[in-house]
Parts: sequence; structure tokens; C-alpha cells
Amino acid sequence: MASGVEEGSRDTIAPRTQYLDRNKLTVPASAVVGEQLVDPRSVRRPNDPHDLVALAQHIQQADDFVKATTAGKLQVVVDQIKFLQLQAKRILEEAKRDATLNHAASNFVKIPGQIYHLYEKQDGVSYWSMLSVEDWDSKPPHKHIGSYRFEHDRSWTPLEKLEDKERDFENIRKIISLGETDNSLPALEFFDK
Repeated sequence: MASGVEEGSRDTIAPRTQYLDRNKLTVPASAVVGEQLVDPRSVRRPNDPHDLVALAQHIQQADDFVKATTAGKLQVVVDQIKFLQLQAKRILEEAKRDATLNHAASNFVKIPGQIYHLYEKQDGVSYWSMLSVEDWDSKPPHKHIGSYRFEHDRSWTPLEKLEDKERDFENIRKIISLGETDNSLPALEFFDK
């Protein structure tokens, strides 16, 4: 017996310290050819029914994870679709309102950026005026429908929503100026304010 290994036995595993070289990760060529570095009996249990059950459970867990992940991703898409539907509905309502406001009677050319006041006569005809309710000493000749700013894109912004619109325009200007001074993508944090 030499160094704790029986001579002529190929099934016996040599002590690791005999071949261990701290500077190399490989077994030296002087090792016995055909010698096993790992005992297969300690690694795998043949015909163990629990191995098949564990494998089936692993596959089931993977399937469940894929289903949950897919459902989560689809939920994000569904939420985006709902958001887009709400935006589309709002856009269509604003377009209908703008078309109605553009067809109201007017005896002057409307200038973008100016505020105009919509009134309705008793016969149901609506018309634009440059005079606000206050200009009439709070006693206009007809029913006041609302006051709007005529925008450059020929849309109308209700007076009560002007602050929101101005804040949105200011955020857009900031984003554009960021893009001009910095080549990185503009941050959308401005919309959180």
C-alpha cells in the first residue's frame, strides 16, 4: 500500500491531498488513468421515487411561475389599454366640445391666446362675446355658458382649467429645454409636480 491507496485497485479513490496542487485546478497527469474523482453512489440514488416527485414538483412550480409572470405582464397591458381608452374618450369629448364652440356665432375674428365668453340666447343660439359677466356688472343680457381661451391649435380651454394647462405647457418647455442642453433622455419627473 502506497500513500494510503491499494495498489492495483481502480475502484478506490485516492486521498485528495495526494493530487492537490494549490496553484492548479486540474488533476496532474500522474494520477491513475480511469480513477474516479467523485463516487457516483454518493451523488445519485438509483431508482429513488422521490427524485421523480421532486422533478415533477419543480416543473409544476416553473409552470406556476410562468403563469403568474405572464398574468402580471398582461395586467400591465390591460391597465394601459384602459388608460388609453380613457384618454381616447377625453380627446373625443374635447373635440366634440371644440367643434360646438367653433360653430357658435361671432361678429369678430377670434385671436389665439385671447379669452372669450360664451352666452346663450333664449332661443338656444349661442354666441361669443369679448365681454365677461363682470363687464356686464354681473347682469349679462343672456345666459353665460362659460369663458374659454382660444388656443393656437384652434381648440378651447375652459377658464377654470387654464392653470393646469399652463403648468403642462411649462413642463413641456422644461423637457424640451433639457433635451436641447443635455443629450440624455428628459426626465418625466416634471409631471409629478
